[in-house]
Amino acid sequence: MNPWDSWTADDWTSHYIHSSHEQHVTGTLLGRWTVAELKDLLAEKNGLVADTESTLSKVQAQWMARNPAEAKDWLNDWAQFKARYDAAVSKANAVISLANVSLLPDAYSPADDVYKAVLRALSPTPNKVTKGSLADLIRRLSMSGIHGSNVQHTTIQPRLGTDADLNMYQRADAAVRTLDPFGLFNPNAPKGETKEKWKTIGLVAAGVAALILVLEPRK
Repeated sequence: MNPWDSWTADDWTSHYIHSSHEQHVTGTLLGRWTVAELKDLLAEKNGLVADTESTLSKVQAQWMARNPAEAKDWLNDWAQFKARYDAAVSKANAVISLANVSLLPDAYSPADDVYKAVLRALSPTPNKVTKGSLADLIRRLSMSGIHGSNVQHTTIQPRLGTDADLNMYQRADAAVRTLDPFGLFNPNAPKGETKEKWKTIGLVAAGVAALILVLEPRK
């Protein structure tokens, strides 16, 4: 499996925390990321990058005066991060622009390659915070010792209904419930519950049969 198929250390940890997603957090279309999820990712990460830049603008002068070597090292890593992130976002936006004029819903429009490219830009080594990743830059900025250097950011949660796999799962579940309203074929039913339901249906059927025999006109 491609390591960027999973969330990295630079991705928001509360991804899909809504109750409707508790049992299904894949966030893909048949295992591949979509335009809908790409839009969610960019909305969150663009906001975080902007908040980091805003924080930097407030403390950069004081940081340079207090510890120029540390500040310059950070700024060099930030420039490299921004170069690769902006390049990834540019390609992602191109895919989104094409999707915006397509008749295919975003949740079913493929964007796997550019989605993973954004993840790689955020964290070059998947599932690990390394020097120059966004998480590392935010951590080092907050450790500068300058008042106000903690990045203030409100996490933007993924929108409901953007997970194609989840949508299909829910529709399939609804269809099964329509065909099996009593849950007789529910594999997750508590032990003995399904047996009791069948017994009840059997008793009702036997009662109906007996009633028919009683009421049937005698020849």
